[in-house]
Amino acid sequence: MVSNIVLYASEIASICGLNPYRKTPEAFVNVWKRLNVDSHIETNDDRIANMIESIDISSKVDTLVAEATTAENVCEVQESVATIESIIPTTEKISETDRQEMVKCIKSQINCAFGTKQEASAITQYETAKKATVGRKNDKFYKKQISDIDGYSIYVGGKVDGIKED
Repeated sequence: MVSNIVLYASEIASICGLNPYRKTPEAFVNVWKRLNVDSHIETNDDRIANMIESIDISSKVDTLVAEATTAENVCEVQESVATIESIIPTTEKISETDRQEMVKCIKSQINCAFGTKQEASAITQYETAKKATVGRKNDKFYKKQISDIDGYSIYVGGKVDGIKED
C-alpha cells in the first residue's frame, strides 16, 4: 500500500489551474499513475500518442522534436511547428478534432524540448551577467513533507535548475 504521496513542484501550477499548457486533471492523473502502477488510466496525451503511433508518424514526430533541441532560436522552432500539419495524413480515420489535438500535442512537445534546452543557456547567461557560479544543476531530488493525512505522508518535491555557490 502506498503511504507517501509526492506532488512534484512542476505540477503545482497545474494543480492550481495556473499552467496554460497542462490542465488540473492531467496533473492529478500523473500523481495517480505514480501511486497506483497496477491500474491504467489513459490521459489525453496517451490517447494522442496512440493515434500518432497508429498512423505511423512517430519517427517524423521524433525528428521534429529532435530539431527543436538543436534550434538556436524561436524562429527555428516555429519552422518545425509550421510543418506539423503536413506530417499528419488526411484520412477518414482521423477526425478534424483529433487532428487538431495531435497538432497541439506535437507543438507542446516541440516547445517543451526547446524550453528544456534553453534552461541551461539561461543559467549560463546568469553566471556571466552576475559573475557567479551556479552549481548542483539538477543534481538531486529535494522533497519536504507538508502534511500527514489518514496515514498518508504528503510531500512536495522537485529538482532545482541550480544553486548559486557562495
